[in-house]
Amino acid sequence: MKQFLSKYAIILILLALGFFFQWRYINEFPSHIHAWAQADRYALAIGFNKNGFDFFHPQTYVLNHQFPGKSKIANHSVVTAVDFPIHDYVAGMLMNLFGTTAPWCFRLYVLLYSLVGLFFLYKTSELLMNDPVKSVIVVIFAASTRLFAYYQAGFLPSMPSLANGFIAIYFYSSYLKSKNLSSFIWSIFFLTLATLSRLPFAFLLMAILVFEGFMAIREKKFNVWKWVAIIVSFLAIGCYFIYNNHLRNVFGSIFLNYALPPKNVSEFMVLLKLVLKKWIYTYFTKIHYLVFVILMAGTIVALIFKKGIMKPLYRQLLVFLLLVTLGYVVYSFLMIQQFPAHDYYFLDTFYLPAILFLLILLAVLSEVHKTVKIATTILLFLACFMTIPRTLKSQVERRETGYWDHTQVTIGNFTDSKAFLASQRVSDTSKILVIDAYTPNIPFILMDKIGYAILNTSTKDIEESLKLPADYAVIQNSFLLSEVYPNYPELINRLDRVATNGKITLYRILKEPTQTDLYTFLGLAGKTPLLVQKCAFEQADTLMKTTWQKIRLTSDLHYSGTTCGYVDNPQEFGVTYKLINSPLLLDSTRLILFKGFFLRTKPLKECSIVASITSGGKNLYYNSYSLSDLLKEQNKWEEVNLFFQVPGIKEKNYKLEIYVWNKSLNLVYYDDAEVRYY
Repeated sequence: MKQFLSKYAIILILLALGFFFQWRYINEFPSHIHAWAQADRYALAIGFNKNGFDFFHPQTYVLNHQFPGKSKIANHSVVTAVDFPIHDYVAGMLMNLFGTTAPWCFRLYVLLYSLVGLFFLYKTSELLMNDPVKSVIVVIFAASTRLFAYYQAGFLPSMPSLANGFIAIYFYSSYLKSKNLSSFIWSIFFLTLATLSRLPFAFLLMAILVFEGFMAIREKKFNVWKWVAIIVSFLAIGCYFIYNNHLRNVFGSIFLNYALPPKNVSEFMVLLKLVLKKWIYTYFTKIHYLVFVILMAGTIVALIFKKGIMKPLYRQLLVFLLLVTLGYVVYSFLMIQQFPAHDYYFLDTFYLPAILFLLILLAVLSEVHKTVKIATTILLFLACFMTIPRTLKSQVERRETGYWDHTQVTIGNFTDSKAFLASQRVSDTSKILVIDAYTPNIPFILMDKIGYAILNTSTKDIEESLKLPADYAVIQNSFLLSEVYPNYPELINRLDRVATNGKITLYRILKEPTQTDLYTFLGLAGKTPLLVQKCAFEQADTLMKTTWQKIRLTSDLHYSGTTCGYVDNPQEFGVTYKLINSPLLLDSTRLILFKGFFLRTKPLKECSIVASITSGGKNLYYNSYSLSDLLKEQNKWEEVNLFFQVPGIKEKNYKLEIYVWNKSLNLVYYDDAEVRYY
């Protein structure tokens, strides 16, 4: 009865723990850190709904795949090679069951799977220590890391594979303790499932292979069914690996499938230092590390002064752990170039060995004395008490966003895009070219259309993209003038503007180039500005020193009138236009044109026109254009026209500034400046 109640208690605790960390984010669209990878998995789940749940032809929305390369796949297809997509498949089935493709279906599945893994971590802890209270605290300790909490209800297969790893460790520990063959087979089954979805878990299988091989030789015992289970496991992994390569050769893939080792040991050390600097306190908190150090020190002292506390089971698990860790050291070397940008690789590698090491330390110390057992329980409890608030705070911090977060900007721009395209009678079968998509699948998930994602806005990539067999092109308004048009100005002659919803614009791709101007391309021809504010740099200007500031006048040179403005050494900031708390920008995306005439007498270094919006010390928007690139002539007045696509402002107290940033203290003249709002 006591055991029955304890099982129900741990289940309730796990559900409460999952709810505590995840309830606010359970329906959050793939965004923030690693939104790209998470959106790709989300797209796979939706893809299974679209392909009739054809497991062996997984698909997303993207037609042009990154791997093995642009030129190697002749026929573009939404089908993609991917490691065994069982979790995406089940998430897709849940979507079908509930009649929605909302993110909560996928997130809830991964969350529940992670809780199952934690339940088996609890069972492993109980198996080793026979202490339900401490085992519960161990689970909370393991789940209260920033890394685990962030991905616990995400879209990546790392979390379900980690859960399968925890399940497998329980069964393998049970086998080592009882020699029950069924436990061994279950451990191999769950490790196989983990490895099929995330290949790094193969090192756990290989550690079992080496360890069991060594034990068979030493004990001169050979159990055929154990080796049949291992052989079947490697055959299953190998068969799917071969099939996945077939998919990659035929259809290509949006998922990386090859090693990225360092060029040499020096590069490895540089990358390793970068990984530790960037992620060391994401993997575990300082409190977690302190607990590990205290427990290690205590265990070493205990082993020196008390004999017989290292039971055979602990010793066997420790040898197994060393083999696993060695394997992951090798893997880390092979994939070190990915580690600086992918914190979740730690979940695929060292996280499980670290938690298993924690269990071994606690189990050994539990053999010392009842007082030590109680002390370690209190230590873990205090650690959990201190780490949980920090982890909750990190959940918020990891979701902080702003103008610099192109992923979040892209999500905002494509929200409601499905309805917009439907209003323009874009058919469900139309193929959309998204120039500067930033991530492969996010725009297409929100449009619910297949198409071509152009991630690099180089001249060559944009030019080549216009040859793709797309029916329409879509460009985000906020990126068009800052990142797309400057790299390929000819674009305005290759696309015909259909309509815009203020966030994205729909175009037809022209078979033959035309001749147009930027005003017409942007839909501004004949359109009256909402507001125009000018500065002629004459003494009679009524807006000078209020709307236009930091003005220095000279009569030496001028484009019109009798004087012009200028900036030179030691002035770092030149003429500055300000708009403060105007309702013009509240909740409405605006296109702002800044124009003026500029003259330089020498080549410029680091001189820009900047537009920024701030509120309460927080940046809401920032964009800049280099005058060094815009001014082609010397000692000649040149007209400069710059467009800034400004998002709708939520804060009522804000300040817009457009200014000359003369970082390298050049001499620059300007005249007849003007700001227009559309």
